[in-house]
Amino acid sequence: MKAVLFAGGKGTRLRPLTYFYQKVMIPLGKKQRPLLEYIIRYLMNFDINEFIILVNYKKKQIIDYFEDGSEYGINIEYVTDREGWEGTGSAILNAKDYIEGDDFIVYYGDILTDLNIAKMRDFWKEHNTTGALWLLDNYRLPVGVAEIDIETKRIKEFKEKPPIPQLINSGISMFHKNFFKTIEPLTKNIDVSHMDLSANIMPYLAEKKELVGFVDKAFWLDIGSIERFEKIDPEFLNQVLNRMVNYSFENK
Repeated sequence: MKAVLFAGGKGTRLRPLTYFYQKVMIPLGKKQRPLLEYIIRYLMNFDINEFIILVNYKKKQIIDYFEDGSEYGINIEYVTDREGWEGTGSAILNAKDYIEGDDFIVYYGDILTDLNIAKMRDFWKEHNTTGALWLLDNYRLPVGVAEIDIETKRIKEFKEKPPIPQLINSGISMFHKNFFKTIEPLTKNIDVSHMDLSANIMPYLAEKKELVGFVDKAFWLDIGSIERFEKIDPEFLNQVLNRMVNYSFENK
């Protein structure tokens, strides 16, 4: 299985840091290594050694740091987003020549997790679908919510950061090597230069009954905004990063 990593966005939610860094190159932890390095080392625990990094904004930072991946014992290919093409689906389609013919995992570059990738992969294979999506349950909203009486405008109930009943997209998904063939009808009926993985491709696969949901309570953290980034406890972050790099299958 290859890994396809999104690393081309401008990271506007992480400004001002991303005026200087590509989002995935922001240094983290005591060792101050780039976020992307932790993600790569985490995925290597699952015998993933072929990486396709989708780049654009400040791509030189990434390429100069990781080069061809040989220092890590892996192979890295870089695919620059096509000019005028926007959207995660478009970025994947632009990398078709590098991906096609292999199963692959898609990973957003601002996610930290200790998900057992092997467990998800086995689940997916059992269900024999084109795609699999890790879904989060018991996700808590980052803000408080209120229920109001329409007539009196009085608040009837207020809950601070409640869990929501829906299952949430984690940003981690897997696809079969026939992925591009499966979505070919979709690409003929949509502007492929503005195609989104979540808004276009996922609904299409779901409609075709070709997408299975893997629900798991593994740790998940999106650090893609400056508010979330600044609130992370440094010691807790170090623990998370160490778990990712030194992954253990025990009790997973």
